[in-house]
Amino acid sequence: MGRKERRKRLRFCALTHSIQRFEKICHMMRMVDGLIYGEDPKQGYVENNRFYHPEMRFQFPIPQGWKTMNTPAQVQMAPSDGNAMMMLTLTEANSLDEAAQATLEKYKLTLVEKKNQRLNGMPVIAMVSDQVNEQNGQKIRILTYFISYNNLIFTFHGLALQENFDQYVTFFNGTMRNFTRLTDASKINKKPERLSVKSTTRDQTLQAFLQQQRIPEARMREHAVLNGMDLEQNVPRGTLVKVISK
Repeated sequence: MGRKERRKRLRFCALTHSIQRFEKICHMMRMVDGLIYGEDPKQGYVENNRFYHPEMRFQFPIPQGWKTMNTPAQVQMAPSDGNAMMMLTLTEANSLDEAAQATLEKYKLTLVEKKNQRLNGMPVIAMVSDQVNEQNGQKIRILTYFISYNNLIFTFHGLALQENFDQYVTFFNGTMRNFTRLTDASKINKKPERLSVKSTTRDQTLQAFLQQQRIPEARMREHAVLNGMDLEQNVPRGTLVKVISK
């Protein structure tokens, strides 16, 4: 094989490799088209300082400025100073009294006060207890609401060091006592954000393309990171770009 023929073959191989790589990228991009982006609202979401759970049909307010972490096992909330925490979870107990007693025993709590009441039409036990940290001797005070709703028993804890408890108990009560049934169809049927793959129709910067797709300014950088590009980067015609949509 002559030198000229070898060069032709090398160029052909390089071109074939580029085409295969491009096809692979296109295939991968098409695979993510339509995938849910971020959390699925059906599993619970926060909107305007309120937590909604569409599948389990409940809601409750979150104190202004508190951070929220939602997992399949529990919902946790805490202020920025980290001096308190609230936690909502399900219990396997068959009754409110059984749930309260099991909690006292499991966490070695000392009962301070316990009351049976009805809250927003639901049977509830409100309980205050103390727990001593065995390592440093600090005493933690805990407000707990056991809530019977839809044949399930929810446990809602609010805890802080005993000396800080009075500072946070209003926040605890404000959230727990407003645990209510969710009936608003717009909250129940909230749609998740999804990834949509779009093809550019002309040479332009990523920012110009995103503006054309009516992406809010506040989410431009998020889209740049999502696509592994800079906003000012030129995007050739026919480039596939991931866009967040409803």
